[in-house]
Amino acid sequence: MKTPISPYHRTKIDGGATLLVKERRDQPIVAVNFWVATGSANEDPNVNGISHFFEHIFFKGTEKYPKGEMDRRVKAMGGYNNAATSYEFTHYYIVIPSWHFRTAVDLLADALLHPAIDSEDVEKERMIIREEIRRRDDNPGARLFTLLQEEIFDGTPYAFPILGREESLKNIGARELKAYYGRHYVLPNVVVVVVGDVAVGEAEEVVRKLLKSGAGRRAERPDRRELRILPPERKRDRFEDKDINQVYAAIGFHTPGMTERELIPTWEVAATALGGGKSSRLYQRLLEREKLVSSIEAWHMELRHAGVFGIDTIFRPGREPEVNQCLFEEIRRVIDRGLEDEEIARAKVILRSSFLYENETNGSISGTLGYYEVGFGDADVVLTYLERIDRVGKEEVRAVLDQYLKNRPFARVVIGPKEERI
Repeated sequence: MKTPISPYHRTKIDGGATLLVKERRDQPIVAVNFWVATGSANEDPNVNGISHFFEHIFFKGTEKYPKGEMDRRVKAMGGYNNAATSYEFTHYYIVIPSWHFRTAVDLLADALLHPAIDSEDVEKERMIIREEIRRRDDNPGARLFTLLQEEIFDGTPYAFPILGREESLKNIGARELKAYYGRHYVLPNVVVVVVGDVAVGEAEEVVRKLLKSGAGRRAERPDRRELRILPPERKRDRFEDKDINQVYAAIGFHTPGMTERELIPTWEVAATALGGGKSSRLYQRLLEREKLVSSIEAWHMELRHAGVFGIDTIFRPGREPEVNQCLFEEIRRVIDRGLEDEEIARAKVILRSSFLYENETNGSISGTLGYYEVGFGDADVVLTYLERIDRVGKEEVRAVLDQYLKNRPFARVVIGPKEERI
């Protein structure tokens, strides 16, 4: 089945970096996306947040392009740039008119190979990140996700919040950042994705030339932390008081994640059919018919060594027992009887449409290619995504929910006013 992702070209360049190029010549726009296969799951607890901290330092300039020069040049050329950090990757990108392609690669390559890690900048960014952490913790939805991860993955690096914690932030200085950079920001740990109005040969020539100075650094990819993530042995409950008018609650079940990648399409169909929009089963019962919640969503997140099947709800204080009763009634009903054929069909339509909409632009396609190459180890996995979604049947959904949800320990997190605590 044709997707917006194919075809694309893959090659290895000097120093061990991987280059993915997809030509799209319909518009004079190109996206350049540098991915580094490291994130919060590669951190030690005492420096939790260092991956995200380095993302900030990446933009603090180099000898060639001083502080602020990258942002100024990209804006002057009519483009935009940004970055993101997750559990297992960090990426930096520029989307620019294609006649500025070489400049975009030069800006990112120079920052990757020659970052200025200055103590004064580190202290300034520490203050900015501290405020980001406070905003995260003040946001009930973001706080809910943080606590759910802590409960499900307690004792593992997946429990580390990506932004870090205020106490670990104090331990990150220029020395720690330089050591982290030297260990993880090496070319064998880098994937460069180029999508847009540029020929494969030109893209390869430019990227090879501008990354050449990094080829002499350590030639081996750092060992990726291999984790053995086990499900919780018992049900875990956590309540946090917050001065808010509604209750934010989530339940989460441990899943295999990418260790059983063939199940991921099934998880996505299950999450979408159960709580993926207004037509979903949980939305129809808990919000439309019984009006117990103001918001409900089911989701699945896959990581290299584990995953989470989660359901988030927002409701008025005092309604948690009713919400939980209805929620688990529907989960048990789906496990025992399965979803209806029309529910499966609707979920597939939603997933197919979302995939196509999410890969309309050069920037979004560069994100998809990079995510699959770094996360799954092979971007080719995404080429069969639509086919694999189409093959999911009601029995596959019922079987996976039966195996991983029925009578299994789960984590439940509730954030709300004190009177909600029972």
